[in-house]
Amino acid sequence: MTRIADLTWKHPKLVLAVVALFTLIAAGVGHDVEKHLKAAGFTDSASESERANHLLRESLGYNPNPALVLVVRAPEGGKLDVSDPAVRRQVAQLSARLAGVEYVGRVVNPLRDPGAANLLAADGESLALTAFLATDDAEDKGGIAAEEVQPIAAASPLDVAVGGFAAGFDETNDQTREDLTKAEMIAFPVLALLLLFVFRGVIAAAIPLLMGVISIVGTLLVLRVMSGFADTSLFALNIATGLSLGLAVDYALLLVSRYREELARDGPSREAHRRTVQTAGRTALFSGLTVAAAMAALIVMPQRFLYSMAVAGASVAILSALMALLVVPSLLAMLGTRIDALSVRRGPAVSDTSGGWYRLARGVMRRPVMFALGSSALLLAAAVPLLWTTLTGPSAEAVPPGQPSYDAYR
Repeated sequence: MTRIADLTWKHPKLVLAVVALFTLIAAGVGHDVEKHLKAAGFTDSASESERANHLLRESLGYNPNPALVLVVRAPEGGKLDVSDPAVRRQVAQLSARLAGVEYVGRVVNPLRDPGAANLLAADGESLALTAFLATDDAEDKGGIAAEEVQPIAAASPLDVAVGGFAAGFDETNDQTREDLTKAEMIAFPVLALLLLFVFRGVIAAAIPLLMGVISIVGTLLVLRVMSGFADTSLFALNIATGLSLGLAVDYALLLVSRYREELARDGPSREAHRRTVQTAGRTALFSGLTVAAAMAALIVMPQRFLYSMAVAGASVAILSALMALLVVPSLLAMLGTRIDALSVRRGPAVSDTSGGWYRLARGVMRRPVMFALGSSALLLAAAVPLLWTTLTGPSAEAVPPGQPSYDAYR
């Protein structure tokens, strides 16, 4: 810690230049990482059901579970006349185009397959075409097939709705990604306002946000490199952004708050800088390594979703800690008392007044057993609803109303 403090005190511009170069390289390599990631990945290829599916696909040429279902109705509603040659021709064309979609290995048309009469509605108002995939990865490859089927369905003169697991999962995946992006767009300005409230200064509040951006960009680089060696889940991006902001803000806040305390005591001196890194810097490093170790435990899991989360989470934690140790002290060394520049309000910052937290910490230290039992009881009470929770895997039932496949599934 002392050597890091000396480095960032003597050569802050050099340290920041190296970090800036790393950020530019990471942004250049990782900017299109989403194109190289795959959807979710909740299955274990070594499980009995997956091995059975793989065996059947190898033998049949397609996965035995239909992944896409096209619900066909008359364009004006009412009865679908399956005896009409024009309708039969249109259904046959739809079936042929569906069979030509990438990753589709088989299509069942009830008008040509006598054994599929159950795909004709009893009320005569609709029929269903089912498509089986020539791949075991219904979550990722099935989503690609579902997106290719959409324009085919839209171009048909009949009323065609696309449903099934692949379409539903693809839509749920897109909706989840869109919702998380919205959440992040809301969280960032709210976080900026909270930091302004805590620090009472634009410069001090901007440092944690800068840290978050650097950590996110660095993690994109890690995921891009990882995708070249192993299938990587798209959901790893979400933990990369959310955890990056959380940890970077925490670590930067620790360092900036401690530095302001040291400034009040000794001014912008080398000793104040060193004590900041030795105390708050050590805390950030220890926390980052703890989070990384906890996340890394998921690497042993076979599911793409879980081991991708492990790599993303561990990378974020380590990057956030390293950036906190290098970037924040370098900025503090250059800013000195200007850390309080562009103040939005006079008086002490919220981060500088810690009487309540001090009293709480003292209270916990005096009665550790009581607080441990009390907090454990509180956590267990909060976890009680899990006793009645039923966990399920992804399915067409997860599709929210308003999505195209929702009506088809219903």
